[in-house]
Amino acid sequence: MNGPLVSVIVPVYNVQEYIERCLLSILKQTYKNFEVIVINDGSTDCSLDIVERIAREDERIFIYNKKNGGQATARNMGLRYMKGDYLIMVDSDDYIQEHLIETCLKTVRETKCDLVLFDRYNINEKERKNIFLQVMVQQCQMQVALLGTNFTKQIYGMVVFSLRVFGMKIWGLFQ
Repeated sequence: MNGPLVSVIVPVYNVQEYIERCLLSILKQTYKNFEVIVINDGSTDCSLDIVERIAREDERIFIYNKKNGGQATARNMGLRYMKGDYLIMVDSDDYIQEHLIETCLKTVRETKCDLVLFDRYNINEKERKNIFLQVMVQQCQMQVALLGTNFTKQIYGMVVFSLRVFGMKIWGLFQ
């Protein structure tokens, strides 16, 4: 496959109602050079069975199991196994649009940015959408592409999304 490898980390804990939709949205990406790192965080429902069934159909899915320790520890474990040049983290109860990876890589290529940030929709049971951003305080200097606009500025927050794309060269800034 051509182009950089993208690692998609999906922490999983008791999401049997959502995990199939999540994984299928990742597998339907128009950009095909990616790996899916699924970290089963000690699920006690059928989540792991669903992931294993889907993984039998696609060799890009890698499953790792751990004792329940929370979403952050599952993501950190995923970081140890990833091989990609870029990283996206997708919560197991979320799903992504089919052009997400392609659009993010195009933005990186065109803007030469280090980090791509984008809105997300919070969709409730009635399919109503609310767009929002969440911010945690952390200071760093980087080139950022935000919603297709390229700018350099002092950042006093790392935007925390269920969906994130990091160029691996800057990952050290957040550890």
